[in-house]
Amino acid sequence: MFLLTSLLPSAPHKILMVTSGSMAPAIRQGGIIVILRMAEYKIGDVITFFEKENHQRKITHRIFNKDENLYTTRGDANPSSDLKKIRQDQILGKVVLAVPYLGYIFNLTRTPIGIIILLSIPCLVVIFSEVRKIKCHSE
Repeated sequence: MFLLTSLLPSAPHKILMVTSGSMAPAIRQGGIIVILRMAEYKIGDVITFFEKENHQRKITHRIFNKDENLYTTRGDANPSSDLKKIRQDQILGKVVLAVPYLGYIFNLTRTPIGIIILLSIPCLVVIFSEVRKIKCHSE
């Protein structure tokens, strides 16, 4: 449900894949995060934001300080805070759910071999179930 509704432009949440380890161990690379837009954000919140210069690049880090309408962020695995402060209008939302490793499965579906593997699993389950039924009836 989240995945389908997140494709709509007016959806209150977004689903993203984590592509770096900057938030480990709280959020690991290859995980999926669900972010929700909030009215306000506080110190300690993990947020996803975009860079001023590059709206395509999304970053997920924790808020470590707030001065007026500027936020200082840092990845949990990083030794120092991010150099650029974040404005409220750059924040896409707060992380409300993180599912480890699920992103690797979604990435697998982007390749032909991955699609074959993922389609084969339910087929094999059905085949083995039917074989089992046949064996039970023949005994």
